[in-house]
Amino acid sequence: MSENPALNLVPDIFVYCGGKTVDAGCDKGNIVTLMPPLTPPTLGEFELLTLLAVMQLGDDAYPLAIADQISTTTKRKASRPAVLITLNRLEDKGLLTSRYGDPTPVRGGRAKRLFFPKPLGIEAVKQSLARIRAMASGLSLLPDLK
Repeated sequence: MSENPALNLVPDIFVYCGGKTVDAGCDKGNIVTLMPPLTPPTLGEFELLTLLAVMQLGDDAYPLAIADQISTTTKRKASRPAVLITLNRLEDKGLLTSRYGDPTPVRGGRAKRLFFPKPLGIEAVKQSLARIRAMASGLSLLPDLK
């Protein structure tokens, strides 16, 4: 329990004081921000496939490679525009981050936009896979999902 009674009224609140998480009290002059803990959003099927492809590709996760990874692995057509839209949406949700790599002569001097999972994105994948495992468990038509 916090020494600050106002914080006891709202469960699962993080208090940031001067950039550090605190449980009670704050030095004068610092701004106090109350924030709920970050919980990953539920992923749609294509969002999950896209995040998994990003994680599999590591430092080579750019839209065309991600589309190829999804198509090759799932035997499902994944167009570059669909992947790019999904990547932008996942980045807006705070599940991915991106940066531009070095320009390459093969691309006419243009740089690839590379994508990397954030911790919240990895947690979203874990939760999605756990839901799938829970729903599939005990079904005789499906092999056990590990």
